[in-house]
Amino acid sequence: IPVFGHNAGNYDALLVEQTLGITPKLVADTILLDQLSDNNLPHRLGFAVSYRLDAPDAWKADHTATTARGDGELYNYALKDAHRTFMLRAELERTVDQRGQRELVSRELGLQLIGKKMTRLGLKVNLGAAEVRRDEVRAKLAGLESDIRSLLGGRGVGRGGKPLNIASSQQLGKLLYDDWNLAIPEYSEITGEPSVNDSAMRKMLIEWVLTDEQREFIGLVRRAKSEQKLLGTYLEPLIPWGKTYGETERTGIIGPDGRVHPSYSRLPSSGRYSSQEPNAQNIDNETRELYIPEDENVFVGCDSKALELACIGEAAGAAHIIEWFNTPGLCPHNETMEGVYGPGIWKLPGAPKARGKKGDPGSVFYNTRGLIKNVRYAYIYAAGAPTVWQQVTAAEDAKRNLLYAAVTLPQVRDILEKLKKLDPEIPEWWESQKRAIRRRGYVEDPLWGRRRYLPEGGSLSEIVNHPIQAMGFVIVAEAMFELMHGEQPWFSTETAGVRPDFDPELFRFRFSNRTGQVTNTHDSLVWEVPRERESEALAGLVWAMARRTKKFGKLTYDAEGKGGRTWAAV
Repeated sequence: IPVFGHNAGNYDALLVEQTLGITPKLVADTILLDQLSDNNLPHRLGFAVSYRLDAPDAWKADHTATTARGDGELYNYALKDAHRTFMLRAELERTVDQRGQRELVSRELGLQLIGKKMTRLGLKVNLGAAEVRRDEVRAKLAGLESDIRSLLGGRGVGRGGKPLNIASSQQLGKLLYDDWNLAIPEYSEITGEPSVNDSAMRKMLIEWVLTDEQREFIGLVRRAKSEQKLLGTYLEPLIPWGKTYGETERTGIIGPDGRVHPSYSRLPSSGRYSSQEPNAQNIDNETRELYIPEDENVFVGCDSKALELACIGEAAGAAHIIEWFNTPGLCPHNETMEGVYGPGIWKLPGAPKARGKKGDPGSVFYNTRGLIKNVRYAYIYAAGAPTVWQQVTAAEDAKRNLLYAAVTLPQVRDILEKLKKLDPEIPEWWESQKRAIRRRGYVEDPLWGRRRYLPEGGSLSEIVNHPIQAMGFVIVAEAMFELMHGEQPWFSTETAGVRPDFDPELFRFRFSNRTGQVTNTHDSLVWEVPRERESEALAGLVWAMARRTKKFGKLTYDAEGKGGRTWAAV
């Protein structure tokens, strides 16, 4: 019996495993087919059916699945679900075939299965350390709120003179725009009111003439809001609550096994994974210290070096970038800095003796390198000078201090002009992608051919973003497949070095031992493996991640690996 469903390869498959003890092998998942048909549209079953089929009954609108008053209502709802999923599959498969995406279906099912297994395995949390970190952040937040009150000298907000609550957008807006009469940098897309989000306050710090009090206040509020988000999104959900509210008890997102189990989705248009509860891709490095392997295991991780820069360099045929990646001991960011400012950079304070090093932290060389790196990454996605300037001036350290607030728009324009002269092939490649959109209505990644349709043409940054991000994910995904299943005939890449001696079983999921791949964060992979086999696993992981493309073959996508007892260490 061929088994398929809508988003059945994630929660449904896990539930079947947990309750029936078997793993369903899907022949299709209509949410993946819908994504390959058009990755600009919502992928909910109700929307897909109403958009693609003649089914006017909005059977999902009243949430019968959770509000049914009896079995009859529930069975009728489930029958409609099943029937419309059945009808939807045929329609979507026709579209997938028409759009030349058929060969991606089996790969998507394989990636979905890996994501489901990563969810099942999860990541262990050091609960004691998490509680300590939570208390530290709470104390830091309380201190920031106290500093804000002291700075205001007990003054209230608005005509009512209410004490300021930094979580209140209305109160912040009254203080900034009514009491202080500051210019409005942007408006909320939802309410149409003057915005007090982080972007707006950052623009004030960079662009507005402020008093010392106003500048200090905005800086304190930004830091306090950052601590609030860290606390509410990444720390408090980990910690179990007792029966605080009547008889209600919350266990947090940590399972009975002491691990969190992020849910991995295949819906981003680039083909990357996204995750939730928690969002494993966005956890900061300090919080990653809380995630640990089992006592008998260790983490091994591997990061691709400057992956997106290497991708656009190879796709565009950028001679300088290709040379830098092919020459041992060079750092593409250092070489870019020399290309922009000349060889005098090596005499700057803090410059390294070796060309491939970053220089002394906090030095002139180190900070200039950081500026060039930020501009370069914004530039490769064809952002205009004002957008690049906004992105660069938004860069900040762990304490939310803006690193490049003093950088001016003319300075950014000057760097961009020099980058165009340094790599003229990149603007030429942008133009080729614009011609592709005008000719066929979509762009595609150069390796798997994953398409993104942009019916309205899209902005230049949207057009060039998809091929590069999708290409980068393919390189990492094929390394993942190689480690778990060996080389496949459909691979668009191949390993670049001599295979070390390692046992492929190391990279298979072994749930009883809590070993296997624990996460994928776009350009990196992390495995949990037995402690005594760390060096063996690390050698295999680094080997698999160092790849060359079959289509271009101009450079090696290199990677660095580490082992450690926390996620942050790798």
